[in-house]
Amino acid sequence: MSTADFPDLLTGRDEPEKAGLNQPWRALVALVEVLLAGLAFWGASTCWPNAFATVTTVLDDGRELVSTRMLGNWASAAIGLGTLAALLMMDALRQVVLAVRVRPSGKRFKGADAPTEPTQDQGPS
Repeated sequence: MSTADFPDLLTGRDEPEKAGLNQPWRALVALVEVLLAGLAFWGASTCWPNAFATVTTVLDDGRELVSTRMLGNWASAAIGLGTLAALLMMDALRQVVLAVRVRPSGKRFKGADAPTEPTQDQGPS
């Protein structure tokens, strides 16, 4: 039993609207998301080198101590922008799939070839 067997309680219609999968405008959305992901990646690659600071201390006997500090604000900005870029790229891929995907026709399983209701498995025999 699927959700299509029940009326749509929010709109009051007996049959839900069929959403079209082949929506070419989604390709434009994907292009914008790819551009924004590129901008976020550029920002992450700009922030990451600023996250490190080298501190050199000269002791009284002439020895140099070199320390590297990591600045959390720049590092977290780089990690956040990199994560945002990855999420935008994944959603752009999803948008492209939805833009080119073709809805299967319902005529395929009409008649004797229609799939039957799945039976519940009684467990291993």
